Amino acid sequence: MIGDRLRPPRAAPGSSLSILAASLVFRCAGGLLRTCMMVQDSLANIALAGAMSGVINDVVTHPMDTLRAKLQTARSSTLSTHPLTAMRAMAAATVATEGLAGLYRGVSSVGLFSAPAYALYFGSYKAVAARIEESWEKSSGATAPAYMYFLAGLAAEGASNVLYIPYDAIKQRLQCAPIGTNLNALSLSIAVVRAEGILGLYPGVLATILSYGPFSGIYFAVYEGLRRMFVSDVPGVQSSGAVLGCAISAGSVAAIVTQPIDVIRTRIQVGVHNGEGPPSVPSVMRNILQKEGHAVLLRGTLARVLSLAPGCGFTMMMFEGFLRRLSRRDLANEVGPIMPSSAAQSQ
Repeated sequence: MIGDRLRPPRAAPGSSLSILAASLVFRCAGGLLRTCMMVQDSLANIALAGAMSGVINDVVTHPMDTLRAKLQTARSSTLSTHPLTAMRAMAAATVATEGLAGLYRGVSSVGLFSAPAYALYFGSYKAVAARIEESWEKSSGATAPAYMYFLAGLAAEGASNVLYIPYDAIKQRLQCAPIGTNLNALSLSIAVVRAEGILGLYPGVLATILSYGPFSGIYFAVYEGLRRMFVSDVPGVQSSGAVLGCAISAGSVAAIVTQPIDVIRTRIQVGVHNGEGPPSVPSVMRNILQKEGHAVLLRGTLARVLSLAPGCGFTMMMFEGFLRRLSRRDLANEVGPIMPSSAAQSQ
């Protein structure tokens, strides 16, 4: 039997909002996946570059993400509301009771979900961004403004939530589970489906859309704007450091702006809720403000920025690097080996 901290909150009987949100996520994913073939780079290259960069990022940043999840679900009155103080205290407590391995609780979810989730995320983003650029150029004859990429980021998040929501839900339940819990991502996923059905893997769909939808939109809008100022598109001139800096800056802005709603999302997905009835965005928000105060909504801000912003930077840097190499490999295969001029003359 799944422990109370691991069991997803039951939806209200006949909850049409949750079912509608989940169905929209699935339909968005299917539609965007079909349009991915329209981008300049091949779908296989985008998917592979996204998968590789995403897995590497999620393994490296997992310890900080564990602290974020624990801070956002903690209800201790003795835990400071100051982001840095709270993060240091949580890190010290985790290492003291569980060792460094405690920071990697739930990392098995990376192997189960990360690669396909990132492949779908970047494939969807590239597909929608290409459509935006094409439509804007046809209608105005100019380059699409950076703020239009908010729509591409929003669409990419909506499509990839088919995998991101189960990924986050399973990962966070393992990260916040009681010490001694002997479950991995696969066994927990199977247990949740048996106990709750497939929708048990999709708690907090609305909260996730409200949190990571704007996050992705803001991130890509800011990133594309900074990229145009600091990153060259000339082959061989593009700086990985510039891409890294632009992506980290964009990720920091997006993480700070969406922090409060992310606290609500995390608590719904983990099952931390003191209110009556099934958890919802309004009920969890009301419960936090009434019993803990608004400062709790910002307590995990630093941990979230430190887990997401560097991750955004390294993921984008690796993605663009992998994609360039894969594209060059395909081009070389299409052109074939180039004979030296002397050999050509001898023939």
